[in-house]
Amino acid sequence: MMRDNEVVAPEEGGNEEPDPRTEIGTDASGRTLLVVVTSKTEGERLGVPIHDLAETMQDLGAVDALNLGGGGSTTFVVDGHVKNVVSDPGGVERPVYDSLCAGRGGHGLPATG
Repeated sequence: MMRDNEVVAPEEGGNEEPDPRTEIGTDASGRTLLVVVTSKTEGERLGVPIHDLAETMQDLGAVDALNLGGGGSTTFVVDGHVKNVVSDPGGVERPVYDSLCAGRGGHGLPATG
């Protein structure tokens, strides 16, 4: 999405439709930026084109950024509570098999089956 302060995400060739998206980046100080973009209305699959999200990260001061995923798997959870509007019908979280966990203290999350 971004490399060395330059947006490298393509404007065309795929991912130009507005979709929920999740992106991670770092700024010049080494701070981590996490951005999730979704619709304001449950069940709507609105968001941003991938190039626009890269430009947003640049506006936020990112120098490097990576797209982590998008669509219905985009979910932002803080202290066990979903903070974004889930795009799948009925506002149901989609089961996914990977995640990014950020926090303090090095305490892992319990495994669930």
